[in-house]
Amino acid sequence: RNPAETSATSSADLESMLKQALGRIESLERQHKEMKTSTGRETTALWEDICRLKQENKAILESTGRETNALRRETKALRDDIEALKSDKKALEWFNLWEDICR
Repeated sequence: RNPAETSATSSADLESMLKQALGRIESLERQHKEMKTSTGRETTALWEDICRLKQENKAILESTGRETNALRRETKALRDDIEALKSDKKALEWFNLWEDICR
């Protein structure tokens, strides 16, 4: 072979390989950019979900706290009513006893 032809062929081969490599690099850069954009959107969506869930959790805790306090007040009122009924029962028993004695 002629050294000039070998050199020219090698240069053409190298140029072709370089173009392929550059094309692959561009393709990878596009893919990377798309993945980065997609990941950014997903990260943003996740942070929004976290904030929304924190707000919902806070609302649930506040609601539960209010309900618990209301139940405590109702329980105390019922206990007070029970004590009042016990007192009324004792008073009625004393009244009936005195009524029996006075007859």
